[in-house]
Amino acid sequence: MTRAIQWTGIVVTLVVGAGIVWLYATQPRSIAELRTNAAVQANLYEVDRTQYDLAVAALRDKQYRIAIDRFRRADTAGRDPQTQFLVAVSHYELGRGHVYDDDTEFTAALEAVDRCLANAPNNTFTFVDRTLALPFTSAEKLRERLREGLTATPGDINPFGGGGEEHPR
Repeated sequence: MTRAIQWTGIVVTLVVGAGIVWLYATQPRSIAELRTNAAVQANLYEVDRTQYDLAVAALRDKQYRIAIDRFRRADTAGRDPQTQFLVAVSHYELGRGHVYDDDTEFTAALEAVDRCLANAPNNTFTFVDRTLALPFTSAEKLRERLREGLTATPGDINPFGGGGEEHPR
């Protein structure tokens, strides 16, 4: 009997110690973030469908800031490739201009498209919903356009050239 109690104590100590190490490693800032991290670790993480649908509706209405906020609420861990792609497209739409591209928005879009590709199978992603009229359907092409927009070229000085042209999907 005393042997069983000793082993139970050892197991409980190891489990509590592992939990403390995990908390220290993930460093959640809130209880909600703690729950999200635990769901991700347990492969139980899902996107909040209500927030996602509201974000898509805002994207359709060209309310990109609202769409970005709702997409972030829908995918709090930033792990869903489709949601991260739509965040990137929203930042791209806010940042592309007729005279120049906004580097701040393009940098945020590039970070989102990188998260999309990092979490996508085989590190490739193509958006398949044709009901949204998006300027890009391929994450790789969007990434290429964003990198191109962030590099300084002589065309950036020319107010009549290039910043707002459409690119192939």
